[in-house]
Amino acid sequence: MAIESGLDALRLKPRAVVSMGGEDLVVYVLNDRGRIVNTYSGNKCASGTGEFLRQQLGRMNLKLEDIDEVCAGAGVHRLSARCSVFMKSDCTHRLNKGEARKGDIALSLSKVMADKVAEFLTKAKISAAGWC
Repeated sequence: MAIESGLDALRLKPRAVVSMGGEDLVVYVLNDRGRIVNTYSGNKCASGTGEFLRQQLGRMNLKLEDIDEVCAGAGVHRLSARCSVFMKSDCTHRLNKGEARKGDIALSLSKVMADKVAEFLTKAKISAAGWC
């Protein structure tokens, strides 16, 4: 009800809303009247959540507001995206061995999250043309 009321108040009519909260990633699918008709949620792993991203940025002394600047000129590195423990280890290992810079890790984490959102929107049958 909160999502529906918020969208009504803002006069928004998206096909889906993505929540990247503290413990899960959830896609809420909406009908043309702005009402939730289905949800798709992640597994129990926190690797694709907003809180996980915030924690990993914090470990590098970065904030969400720093991402644009720190990612300028950065490259994406492959990270173990199935498990937050493995992903955290990948980030730490690459930084400690000098295989990646903070910007590379921040960009790589952002890509993992974007890929998870795209996967969930695909499951929800929301086409790329409907993304905003």
